[in-house]
Amino acid sequence: MPVKDCVFKSSPQGGGLLVNLKTGNYYTLNPSGQRVWGWIDGARNGGGIARRFSSAYRVSSSLAERDVKSFLDTLRRAGLIRLT
Repeated sequence: MPVKDCVFKSSPQGGGLLVNLKTGNYYTLNPSGQRVWGWIDGARNGGGIARRFSSAYRVSSSLAERDVKSFLDTLRRAGLIRLT
C-alpha cells in the first residue's frame, strides 16, 4: 500500500491535513484517521491495519475491519494510496 504523491501535516490538536499533490485536493483526518495513516507503510495489508486498530481502540475486530476498509477505500478513491 505505498502512499502516492501526497503530504501529511499533523495538527497539535490531533488529526491533521492530507494533501494530494497531483490534484491539490486536501482532506482532514481526525486523530484515529491520523493513526491509521501512520500505519500505512507497505508492510501491512488492510487486515493487519484493522487488527492494530482493534487493539489500539479496543473495538471488535468486525467493527475495526469495516471502518478501516472504508477509510482505505476513501484514500484509494482520492488517489492517495494504492491497495495491494
